[in-house]
Amino acid sequence: MATMRLDRYIAENTPYSRAEVKRLIGSGRVAVDSEINRNAKLKINITQHTISLDDKKVTPLGELYLLLNKPGGYLSATADSAQPTLIDLIRDERNFLGDPADLAYVQRASLQIVGRLDKDTTGLILLTTDGDWNHRLSSPNSGCAKTYEAALAEPINISVVSEFAKGIMLRGETKATKPAELEIITPHLARLTISEGRYHQVKRMFAAMGNKVTELKRIQIGSIALDNTLQPGQFRLLTDEELLTLPKKEKAKVAK
Repeated sequence: MATMRLDRYIAENTPYSRAEVKRLIGSGRVAVDSEINRNAKLKINITQHTISLDDKKVTPLGELYLLLNKPGGYLSATADSAQPTLIDLIRDERNFLGDPADLAYVQRASLQIVGRLDKDTTGLILLTTDGDWNHRLSSPNSGCAKTYEAALAEPINISVVSEFAKGIMLRGETKATKPAELEIITPHLARLTISEGRYHQVKRMFAAMGNKVTELKRIQIGSIALDNTLQPGQFRLLTDEELLTLPKKEKAKVAK
């Protein structure tokens, strides 16, 4: 987004909140192209205008990529009037594993959730400010592999492995799923890798085989695996190594 309000631009690229930024602008501490400006609503073009705060240039901090270990009971949403969301976890500073200096930026960024997990599903979920990357990963046709661990109510029949590899016809649909890789870990625990994102797909695939998923945890998206050092609810920035698997972005905010 090349054009935005002056107060929003400063709030997204400094540790200050939008309310604090409005006070800074009103007190004459913000300049646009070297001229003091007291209009917080001023539309600026971030590629053409130079914004300064206390005579120091405010530069874009870059795209933000987060990895969160989702606990059960949280909606994959940015806001909800009645139920807790992932953003509620982001707002709790105790959940952040990283440099405390990065936290203000993280909490004030306009985050998007990359794909969604059901309220009762746990594990790996990504958040970002990069809309293009979000679309590439979460699009149903992206082909990005996602791996889950599923606990089942009934023992898993070995024959199900080949059925998943061929594709499963889900109830109410006319086209079978793409081939999926199923690994039986114990009689009641399986690891499943799919390359689609159909509605409740994992649960529906097992239901089509006469079984019920009692617990579901996502452990990997593409080459990014769940960080087992993160307790449920904790989050961190993606590392440089993890970002190597993503589209290149200049000045991306990452963990070192």
